[in-house]
Amino acid sequence: MAKVVKKGKSGPSWVGMKLKCPHCDCTFKLERGDRVETVPDQRDGDYYKVSCPECHGMVTKSVSPSVSWDPMDR
Repeated sequence: MAKVVKKGKSGPSWVGMKLKCPHCDCTFKLERGDRVETVPDQRDGDYYKVSCPECHGMVTKSVSPSVSWDPMDR
């Protein structure tokens, strides 16, 4: 039997991510099988969109940490 030297990715990058609903203040953890939509956004950056398991309100989370850019920083 083969021995695993280094584990591979266990799923999408959002698996295990904790989110807090801005509507009902529920905190929940995303798991495999959850319906998570990746929304492309050129201006503000791509984000994940998911429904809160308690109030079913829309919860969003940036795919990558945002980088602020000030045009005056030259």
